[in-house]
Amino acid sequence: MSHDDDRDDSLEPFSSPLGPEPEWLTCGCGAQSARVPCWDCTRDIEARAHEAEQRNIALVSIPTRYQWARLGTADLARRVKAREPLDVIAKRVLASERVVFAGPSGAGKTSFACACLRERIPHGVFISAMKLGTARIQGRAGDGEVALVERAMTAPLLLLDEVGGEAKTATNAVKDVIWERMDNDLPTWITTGFKGQELVAMYGDGAYRRLTENVTVVQFGGKP
Repeated sequence: MSHDDDRDDSLEPFSSPLGPEPEWLTCGCGAQSARVPCWDCTRDIEARAHEAEQRNIALVSIPTRYQWARLGTADLARRVKAREPLDVIAKRVLASERVVFAGPSGAGKTSFACACLRERIPHGVFISAMKLGTARIQGRAGDGEVALVERAMTAPLLLLDEVGGEAKTATNAVKDVIWERMDNDLPTWITTGFKGQELVAMYGDGAYRRLTENVTVVQFGGKP
């Protein structure tokens, strides 16, 4: 008698090509599944949770002093000194991947930029150039790129505020963020109260060209 004849089929896990029938359950979506929620619904739930988390991160990134800013409101129209109608500017900005909001302090450029950014939540985040300029100093050596710099480099849309106003130091990450985002063709909006020559002195001619080529420039302040 061969060893095969002595085999106990009850111990063979693959004796049936399909194995035992699962206990079928009905998901809320109507699909039959061995688990509830089904895998498709689980994926959708996780996707919605991730979007909600990203939305919260994006909204919280907008400073408290600009949380009021929304397109189409009387407050925005009263506080922003623009040279064109705000609805016309907003349409142009929201259709553009690279925007420079330029003008003196108090002209409303950051308020308007934040109002536009709200229309791109959860994809856009607000980051201050001044905080970005000191982020690496506050990070620990050997831990890799600090979280704020990493977010600035990789966000689907970045609103970088007050470019040129940060300290000019060897650890300033603003220039690196500019290069990284331009190299990867990532949508980038900036606000600045500085003129071209000042930005060249701060970041160099190459970074300035990358920052200002093929961009929508919105001027604030002065006479409409």
